[in-house]
This record gives sequence, structure tokens and C-alpha cells, in this order.
Amino acid sequence: MGLVSFKTKPRLRRPLRLLGERSPLDLLDSLTGIQLVDDILGRIEYGGFS
Repeated sequence: MGLVSFKTKPRLRRPLRLLGERSPLDLLDSLTGIQLVDDILGRIEYGGFS
């Protein structure tokens, strides 16, 4: 997959209602936060959010 530059991904800094008005980037400092972001990305990928 390779390294991702967060400077080029402004959507990772945008607060989301699904994350309690926190940004995905804010949550990546804990295992629980990573799992939450991963779950939401999985739902988006498989059409769980439309």
C-alpha cells in the first residue's frame, strides 16, 4: 500500500458527525480510535452509508 501523506488528505482532518465531531486523524493515536475509523471506512466501502 505505501505511505500516505496526511498533508494531501484534507478529508482526514475534517470533523465527522459519525466520529462525534472529531476528525479521523484525531482518532489514529489509539487502538480503539483506529478500529472505529476502520469500521466506518468498511461501512463506506460496502455501501453501509449512502
